[in-house]
Amino acid sequence: MVVSLGGSQVNVMLALEGRGSSGSLVRWIRGAGLACVALVAPPVPQVPAPRLTVLPQAAPQQAAPRQASTGSKPFPHGGGYVAGFLPARLSSGDAAAMYAKWKGEYLKSDCGDGTYRVEFQSPAGSTVSEGVGYGMLLTVYFGEKAEFDGLWRFARRNFSASALMGWKVTCAGFDVSVGGAGSATDGDADIALALVAAVDQWGEAYRQPAVDYLRAMRTHDFTTCGATGRAMATNGDWDKGCSASNSSYWTPGYDRVFAGFTRDAFWGKAAGDAEALWIANRDAATGLVANAVNQDGTVAGQSYVDYNGCRVPWRAALDYLWFGTPAAKTVTDKISDWADAMGPSQLFDGYNTDGTARPGSRWNGSDCFNGGYAIAAMSKSQDRVDRFTRYFMSLTVDNYYETSLRALYALVLSGNFWKPGGHS
Repeated sequence: MVVSLGGSQVNVMLALEGRGSSGSLVRWIRGAGLACVALVAPPVPQVPAPRLTVLPQAAPQQAAPRQASTGSKPFPHGGGYVAGFLPARLSSGDAAAMYAKWKGEYLKSDCGDGTYRVEFQSPAGSTVSEGVGYGMLLTVYFGEKAEFDGLWRFARRNFSASALMGWKVTCAGFDVSVGGAGSATDGDADIALALVAAVDQWGEAYRQPAVDYLRAMRTHDFTTCGATGRAMATNGDWDKGCSASNSSYWTPGYDRVFAGFTRDAFWGKAAGDAEALWIANRDAATGLVANAVNQDGTVAGQSYVDYNGCRVPWRAALDYLWFGTPAAKTVTDKISDWADAMGPSQLFDGYNTDGTARPGSRWNGSDCFNGGYAIAAMSKSQDRVDRFTRYFMSLTVDNYYETSLRALYALVLSGNFWKPGGHS
């Protein structure tokens, strides 16, 4: 996005995928100390810890009816994780009900040709690659092949020259007004993981698509930074990388899966480098990681957590749950300790990394934030994950972004977000 200030233009690297309303954008501009005069369309889009014991999962509850799975891992497939705690009172049935709600409201088949898309709502009829990634993850884990295939068909229909999905599209194609043909690395990572999971779920037909998508991601969504040698995610295929990288786009748990799937050591390095950067950047007292981070771990102008950064605990926790990685536990435990000192119901939807609430961020009902804190507690203790999950379960917000993440977070919390790559 380009913000025009008194006749001059300042480039603002801000991904607008599902990050709340236009009010949140105004809050971002004010928080950066800018006086907003006009908004102009952009030329481009935007010490090892002990391993914990997994406790048994609560008995499933009755969920809304859904199509039976024909895959190798029918839902529920709650084999648990190699580390962490499961909440006592969030069942597979609860997760299925949250999925059914998401599916009924946001999964659409209105573009024809057997495709499915995820409604973004801003404006109506639009879809972002982030949403397609969320949808592909949900449908592969719930074993709904027709819906998964339709979403993948829609993603392929909207490939750009980089062979990655454009970040914002409609049934007619790219939304060129916001540089919709450019990719977004968070959406690409979720799409890629879903394809790897599809190999486990439905077989070899999905292997080559997964290999190809991962190759495109490595080429266009990642770079090796000259000054530090770190393998670092860019913000998309339009971004040169190594500065102002979105810290919620880093997916070390996924990267370790990709390393096993492709036998490419690059992905293992990317995982380790991402966690080293989270630790280098985080606030010493709160553990909160800034939205935008440079290759040396310094802040790139956004020393706060918003509707992007609220996903960091989820991204970090998976590496601990799946692989028992000590660095991942270090990240989530520090955030969880700060959140617990505040209390589940006293946490708002936006913080400076020092733990002070951002102006205008006083809402305590966000699934992205509160569900993220519940997942962070999975690395810490049974009591903590139970308390934070209880509060998460009480929330009633409903929109594309919150409802999508609510369903995904419930999959993780219920023990059903199994590690892909079993057929590597």
